[in-house]
Amino acid sequence: MRKLILGVAVAFIAAPVMAATTIEFKRDSGETVAVTLSEGTATMPDGSTATYTYDAETNKMCFQTDGQDDRCVTFAESNPEPMVGDTVRYETGEGVTGTATVTAISE
Repeated sequence: MRKLILGVAVAFIAAPVMAATTIEFKRDSGETVAVTLSEGTATMPDGSTATYTYDAETNKMCFQTDGQDDRCVTFAESNPEPMVGDTVRYETGEGVTGTATVTAISE
């Protein structure tokens, strides 16, 4: 599950997130996980964290955790000003596809 979370956890934000933004990732197979992004840190539902980078040219977000290979997700499009309810399709480096939805934004 941790690999899934890190693999899909968050990148249809076109710029680094300044406010905390929660994104729900729903695989096409039905599995769902919510991840909160804030200032370069992704917080998983179990409380663990990872740092992330985002490449706006490729819509690709990669997550780094100690002792593991980077996990990346590519979004179908970018959204520089996300709002609650916005959705976008994604695909992980492992070929997992689904839909990401912004569920909360806090200052």
